[in-house]
Amino acid sequence: MRRPPAYQEYPSDLLANEHYKLMDLDERGLFHTLRHYCWVNESIPANESSLAELLNLTESYLDKTFSHRVRSFFCKHDADPTRLISPELVDYKRGLIEKSLRRAESGKLGGLRSAETRVKDQATLQSAAQAKVEESTTELQRKKANRG
Repeated sequence: MRRPPAYQEYPSDLLANEHYKLMDLDERGLFHTLRHYCWVNESIPANESSLAELLNLTESYLDKTFSHRVRSFFCKHDADPTRLISPELVDYKRGLIEKSLRRAESGKLGGLRSAETRVKDQATLQSAAQAKVEESTTELQRKKANRG
């Protein structure tokens, strides 16, 4: 199954969030960059040195912008404590995948039902055609018998 290519975000929800609202523009830029990276790669390095290298930033700049307000949107990955995740995006992606799987399963069931209906309809048509042939044959035989 193909991974969901995008996530939907409501600016009004973000702008109403106190942590986001109090961020300066550098923090907001880092926040969005980290979320985009998490969406594509599932997680980001928890180690600031690795994260700074990944983002092509100096460690001092990252230290300044990766504030508690930005950090509040990320947490340690349960399976790998060397990584951070965005719980909101993890939940969102899980929901999209589950919805896609349900739709696929529903489509398969619908296809099976359609196939069964086509088979039944074909059997009914064949039955009706056979009955018509037999009726015509009987009618012809009766006409021959009446002539002879």
